[in-house]
Amino acid sequence: MKVCYISYVQYGGGSWVHTKQFIDALKEIHHDVVVHTPLAGVDYNEEKQEGWWATSSLVHHIRELRFLLAMFVRHAAGEIKLLRSIKPDVVILRQGRYLSASLLCRVMKIPVILEVNGPALENKFSPKDQQMRCHWFWPWLERKMLAVPDHIMVVSETLKQYYTAYGIPEEKITSVPNGVDIQTFTPGVNGERIREKFGLTGKTIVGFSGNFAPWRGLHLLAEVMQRIAAMDKYPDVRLLLVGTSGELMTMPELPEAITVITGHIPHDEMPEYLAAIDIFVAPYPPIDPFYFSPLKIFEAMAMGKPVIASAQGQICELIADQESGLLYPPGDEEALLQSIERLLAEHEVRDELGKNARKTMESTFTWSDNAKRMLALCHKVCDIS
Repeated sequence: MKVCYISYVQYGGGSWVHTKQFIDALKEIHHDVVVHTPLAGVDYNEEKQEGWWATSSLVHHIRELRFLLAMFVRHAAGEIKLLRSIKPDVVILRQGRYLSASLLCRVMKIPVILEVNGPALENKFSPKDQQMRCHWFWPWLERKMLAVPDHIMVVSETLKQYYTAYGIPEEKITSVPNGVDIQTFTPGVNGERIREKFGLTGKTIVGFSGNFAPWRGLHLLAEVMQRIAAMDKYPDVRLLLVGTSGELMTMPELPEAITVITGHIPHDEMPEYLAAIDIFVAPYPPIDPFYFSPLKIFEAMAMGKPVIASAQGQICELIADQESGLLYPPGDEEALLQSIERLLAEHEVRDELGKNARKTMESTFTWSDNAKRMLALCHKVCDIS
């Protein structure tokens, strides 16, 4: 079975991490894979991505539609040549907005699996003057796109339920969660260089990683850490924020005396930064639906870190509360404070949670597991067709 994987994500950013890790894992377990990633050499420019949203909602809406049409035309010619040349038995397409490959596969009678990572319309965390108009159009277009492929792969059960409610048959959708490279993200990594770099040697570090977007919950973490900083009993606690902010978010008031912000860190350096953290926090606010498959939690757990996270969506599948991490009700400041204080005081609990977190990633959530599930889907759609 010849598998063709098509992805138009750019180098850098979370989408590229997923793409690169999945490709490597798939090639390890299946010998006949052809990869088409024409934008792999183009750097992901975070500033340009954020600046895109700085335009008015109407201008953004028109530009997005024009972009989709241009991409359709631009990619179709290359995809025709690619598919005729390699004659794949099945195509995996990442990024649902590139409709051309799905339609071409339908015309050429090639089974296609579409990978979908989130709804087409996401306005919830954007300011009103930056939200997309014509709310009816994007869901309508998305339904049309999702009707084309033979099968749809989503990254979480929550997203599967979302699309099932949309009217897509349940048997056409399979949930395949993200994974993590357990050889790269491993408890054996030493974080002392990072501690020394930022003057954190000998401190107890509460950490967070990711872009400082509104849906990350950084405001809640800031409130909690302000309270902890005001307590006399935690003089050695520091807050390490691994990431950078952008135009979509006004930064919260952080306890400056104990806070270190690293700025953007390349993904290949992330293990060393996570190794420097004692307690990892993923303070996502209440999000409905919480369709994410949060890579940052996968990576922290693979590093053997005790993770405190809000109990919603796939997070509840990754973390067994009190066993491989601590869960708290989304948005509950008191509960988050109590969880952090507990792990600051109970070192043995921290160690046990971290060990169990690592075991969870090793047993179920590697990129190899992810690739095997996807390969099984490929066999399934080929047999059906």
